[in-house]
Amino acid sequence: MDVFFWQNMPSHIQSCGLDEFAKVWDGSVNCIWADSISTDRQALQWKTPNLFHCTQQFLDGKNALEKIQTLIDENSQAIHIFSGLEAYPKISSAFERAKSLSMPRLGLMVEPGIRLGIKGFFRPLRSRWLARRYLSSIQLILAMGKTGVAYYSKAGFDPALIFPYMYQAPETWSSGEGLPLDHHASSRENGDAVKLVYVGKFGRRKGIDVLVKALGRVQDHPFVLTVIGDGAELGSLKNLAQSLGIGEQIRWLGAQPHAVIGEILLESDLCIVPSRFEGWGVVVNEAISAGLPVICSDKTTSKDLVDFGQCGVVFRSGSVADLASKLAILLADSSSLASMRRNAMVYRQSISPRVVGCYLANVMRHRFMGADRPNAPWMQNDPS
Repeated sequence: MDVFFWQNMPSHIQSCGLDEFAKVWDGSVNCIWADSISTDRQALQWKTPNLFHCTQQFLDGKNALEKIQTLIDENSQAIHIFSGLEAYPKISSAFERAKSLSMPRLGLMVEPGIRLGIKGFFRPLRSRWLARRYLSSIQLILAMGKTGVAYYSKAGFDPALIFPYMYQAPETWSSGEGLPLDHHASSRENGDAVKLVYVGKFGRRKGIDVLVKALGRVQDHPFVLTVIGDGAELGSLKNLAQSLGIGEQIRWLGAQPHAVIGEILLESDLCIVPSRFEGWGVVVNEAISAGLPVICSDKTTSKDLVDFGQCGVVFRSGSVADLASKLAILLADSSSLASMRRNAMVYRQSISPRVVGCYLANVMRHRFMGADRPNAPWMQNDPS
């Protein structure tokens, strides 16, 4: 049975798992990209991925709607998985075409709705309306994390159709596979500065201001923070760091190629993801794949990996005090960091693209071929 994944643009954090899925799937696997990689993503060093087991097709150009109609009409018995729910115009057009033909194997790949600001307040209401509108047409929902599963269950979708899913870090992120379990700690003795790292865009939702303020409260503990990313807030963040007396302890590197990011993660002691909200937050995958412990907010959907892998701690989103408290404990306790590193090195095997791709194949076989319902390999032991 053939499968079509309809997504807004090529993404290394999805294509690696889809390519692994294609290796074990008995049928053709086709990635349909609505557009080329956007300018802002290119600035973050995103590139069109090399796929070895999937076909790729772009919908950019004047005849996009004609391409959509042809692909849908000629593959009416295939499985079609659409990214987002009315999130991208071309993808929505494809879904509406498939829905109008009452095609039997339609699914969604979705993040939980952003719950920030006025729009965030009303977003669950809109999701419930969409659930009522599309419930009879959808046979599968791949929802990001436990947060996504709960969000779409509450919206009114049948829980039997909802499966936890996640984005992935490419295999190259785990390039430290041959290193000893304590390789991060081996270069640092007690009393040396702890190497912290932040990777991501700037902006209020990313919460880097919360991180800088929290670090201003833990100056008794030696640390160096490397910031990889860029944005309009760079100047104000630098000024904030200087005003708190930690300007000399932060390196602002700007956007970097993925290979450089991987090297920095391997050299660091702790990754921090301070977001006020993340629909997933793949930097958590990237850090764990490099054997690196993580502190992330409880509004980062990929906090699941920190909890299940026992390779970090979670703080209350937006709380400078809570993040500072968690940081102070870990900055002073190298043995806890070492234990989390060991856990990350073991747990990363459960979140590899190969594992995710095989799980996705088992989900498809369950929903469309009558096989047993699979459990997500990265969620085997619920910490709650």
